[in-house]
Amino acid sequence: MIRAGGDDSEAPVHHRIYRIDPGNGKYIWEYYQPQAPRRIYVQKNRLLLQYADEIRVLSYLTM
Repeated sequence: MIRAGGDDSEAPVHHRIYRIDPGNGKYIWEYYQPQAPRRIYVQKNRLLLQYADEIRVLSYLTM
């Protein structure tokens, strides 16, 4: 588990997650949210992002 921002402070918070091709260093995909997740769980090829009022699961195919 990774603890992320989201402490309800007045500062605007956003986050981006990139997947980078290890062979050439180029972006494969990008995920953007204008809010910070409260927690991030990583397991194999899945990311679980917990926000204040929802949970999102990102999964991707491995190369």
